[in-house]
Amino acid sequence: MLRARIEAAACTGPWAWSAGRWRCGASWVEPFANPAIESFAATDGDETVIVIREALRGSPAGRTGGSELRDVVDPATAWPADFHVLRLRPEALTITAGCRGYAPVYLATAAGVLDVSWDLPDLAGHLTADDLDTAVLARYLTRQGRYGVRTLWPAVTLLTERSTAVFDGSGLRLRLPAPAVHYRARDLVPGADPVGAFDQLLAAELGRRAAPADTTFVEVSGGLDSANVAVTAARALPGTRSYGLLVGGVAGDQQRQRRRYLVDLLGLHDVTRDALRCPPFAGRHRTAGELFDPAAEPYWECLDAVVAAAVELGARVVLTGIGGDELMGRQPDEKPAAAPPAPSSLPGWHLYTRHWRRELGRLAEPEQPVSAAYEPTLAAAAARAPVFLRRGVWPVNPLAAPELVRFCEWLPVGWRSDRCLLRSRLARAGLAPQWSRPALPENFAHVMACGLTQYALPLLPDLMAGSRLAALGVINPVAVLDAAARYRAGRGTGSGLYEIVNLELALRGLAKSAT
Repeated sequence: MLRARIEAAACTGPWAWSAGRWRCGASWVEPFANPAIESFAATDGDETVIVIREALRGSPAGRTGGSELRDVVDPATAWPADFHVLRLRPEALTITAGCRGYAPVYLATAAGVLDVSWDLPDLAGHLTADDLDTAVLARYLTRQGRYGVRTLWPAVTLLTERSTAVFDGSGLRLRLPAPAVHYRARDLVPGADPVGAFDQLLAAELGRRAAPADTTFVEVSGGLDSANVAVTAARALPGTRSYGLLVGGVAGDQQRQRRRYLVDLLGLHDVTRDALRCPPFAGRHRTAGELFDPAAEPYWECLDAVVAAAVELGARVVLTGIGGDELMGRQPDEKPAAAPPAPSSLPGWHLYTRHWRRELGRLAEPEQPVSAAYEPTLAAAAARAPVFLRRGVWPVNPLAAPELVRFCEWLPVGWRSDRCLLRSRLARAGLAPQWSRPALPENFAHVMACGLTQYALPLLPDLMAGSRLAALGVINPVAVLDAAARYRAGRGTGSGLYEIVNLELALRGLAKSAT
């Protein structure tokens, strides 16, 4: 939730607020400008603490409860919403992240300067097209990406949840947190009402938000997760509005009717955009040589279009349904251990060189401690956040709240299986049982196919002629072109093509930005 550029040799003060930034000489820290975010600073003359966090009802910025810096730092790092806390001392600068991970920041250093941003392209000066992290690249190309400190570029680090970055004269290092505590399922006491308890927890999570309800929108896709958030938002935050992407295609009419039924039932004012009008690679964001993060939201163009429409109507905060899948999932000890996939079954296997296939067979698990929120939830939040923040919107993922994670882990497996809790709650809210079991799957697969065939794959001959992945010994350009031709002719699955063309375009944009 911040951008910053800090010189290690001169960052201890005095810091002053000016033009939307905390400033000290050439160093600056810029909090994300949004009604949902507050920031304040405190100093004892030697050390300065800057706190940037989500604002909560009844907790005005700067309230510390004491006169010592520890009376600022201790409450700030125990804040129940998302935060970043910076401690600027003569010997070192530290940045500590909260456990929510709504908008994580990237870090890079050079020549005694630390650059920080929630938007990876801001760190373009630290990126090169021929220096990629092999393990992260392999996981990206085979759709096995993991949430962790490592990015595609070794020079750039992601500040993960509850981690602390330490920057001093010797460079940048990370202090990772202890593994988060998770829980086993418990038996319900007689007369227990899991649906009612879930109601109360989610209502409390939304109710403590300080942003005005009339600037808050909730994503409504037609799925169970966003529908459950919408039910609570309509009750806890009167005036909340909704938006959604219409998938079109075979299931388009079904999704449109299901969304309209939910929106009318809850009394939401709704705005929609047709995803097929803004599929991946449409427009100029990725195809015109601009630098972008290849690991970001695959449906960037679709999401940006509907968020922009919501912003025109006053949106400053968005409530998402991210995290529902993980809440209803089974814990590792509740399901049989799954064998790792055979390398030959990985997406795009036939498009890689023999050398790269050997690399895929040596993938190791990342050294990342168990997170408080679930890893897929954090990965999805990190991928989507820049789309919102570029539009001035703060994303909130209420289904990733620690209280809900703990509660659902306590639930007996039967309440999580087949999403029983979420289905039961929607039925209690007045939705017909068949609403939560649509006859046709509603997804964006055909939207991706449209983006690939109409906008991305026509660029492949040019991309393969100067392929950076081929130069790195990763792909076989002839095999890629053949796979693309078969896919466009309806004779292949296109497995692995999105990742390859997306990364090639990102690397081309990086090369262009460096010239």
